[in-house]
Amino acid sequence: MNFFKNLLIKFLIKTFLIIFFIGGYTLAEDGINLDSDCLIHGQCSMDTYELLNIRDGEEANPTGFVNDIITGATMFIGVLVTITLVVSGFLFILAGGDEKMAERGKSGAKYSLIGLLLVIFSYTIIRAIQFLAAG
Repeated sequence: MNFFKNLLIKFLIKTFLIIFFIGGYTLAEDGINLDSDCLIHGQCSMDTYELLNIRDGEEANPTGFVNDIITGATMFIGVLVTITLVVSGFLFILAGGDEKMAERGKSGAKYSLIGLLLVIFSYTIIRAIQFLAAG
């Protein structure tokens, strides 16, 4: 059983590193100022809105700020839910004959899906309130 746990941990670490480095390379191409002068003097810059291609020519305002926070929090929680769902699935698959581990996997998947539904409903309610408040 320890062999499978070690294999799972190595797989997750390697997957994270691959996604991190490929994602970082893609971001570096699109919106981060990485020329030799900025690397030497340590004055590199990044424009998040230009990088993500949002707020094109739009003035900054409190509503946009709140929308950015809500969107960022929703995306972060969505990533956490996905990770917990995958880990719960691995626990269930690797349980073998261990009923306790299989039950942990099942309950983890159940609570991950409940969390996902809560996030979707709360996001929908917040957007509906914003729509109604805007008039």
